[in-house]
Amino acid sequence: MNIKQIVFAAAAVLLLTGCGTAQLPKLAAQGDREAAERILRRAVDAHGGADRWSAIEDVVVRYGGEWAKIGPRIQPVLADTGYRRASTEVVIPATRVVGQLHEGPAGTKLVHRTPDSVIVSYDGGDPETDANVLDAGALAADVYQMFLTGPFFFHAHAIPLGTAGTETVDGELCDRISVVVRHGFGRTEEDLALLSIGRESGLLRRARITLNGMESTRGAEVDVTFREHREIDGILWATAYVERIRAPFRLAAHSWRLVSLETNRGADPREPGM
Repeated sequence: MNIKQIVFAAAAVLLLTGCGTAQLPKLAAQGDREAAERILRRAVDAHGGADRWSAIEDVVVRYGGEWAKIGPRIQPVLADTGYRRASTEVVIPATRVVGQLHEGPAGTKLVHRTPDSVIVSYDGGDPETDANVLDAGALAADVYQMFLTGPFFFHAHAIPLGTAGTETVDGELCDRISVVVRHGFGRTEEDLALLSIGRESGLLRRARITLNGMESTRGAEVDVTFREHREIDGILWATAYVERIRAPFRLAAHSWRLVSLETNRGADPREPGM
């Protein structure tokens, strides 16, 4: 067995037995809550402002990306790399409704996610009933809505807990704040997130999150770094994303790019490919 196989086997055993080593609960120890609220509001303003965001009724976005070699193998049902290479997604921010049409070498995968339900089907077939598949579909849909909508998501669906020090991301000093997201990512009551917000730019540069929405991911954490922001329809969107596994191991996971984005098309999340 080579070193990559050893790392993969050890990581899989830890995750699949629920023995992760979560670090966010300690990092999210409550600090200055009022300061955290101010920093989050500053990020909302920097990305276009609450008034402009309130006019966004729906978003249609297309992505293309590449998976890392080892990280996704730890959670094959969640990563679902045979189907999740490119996607067309419809997001209704006000109601947390998401529709996703994933495409990959294995075929197509359709996900329709509301706050109370999730429907997953493959290759135009009947809806899936496997609980792991449904948990994975709900978790991925919720997380990708957050990745797309950034500080607006946290402003609407999270409670700031406090400040959590600083870090430098892509050369910019960032203030970190901790928040609790309710409901959490996927079919879970809550998750924690640590947000790194540029002190000069006000941009959300990185989000580190827990993954409580699947039994096999509890104790795991990932972060996503947001890059190459571009203004579209009055909102500053990230157009490049890099995801890393942060606990229980440090591994590359996924990188993807925004191919196109349109707002207020009257799109139906039940038919994201239309």
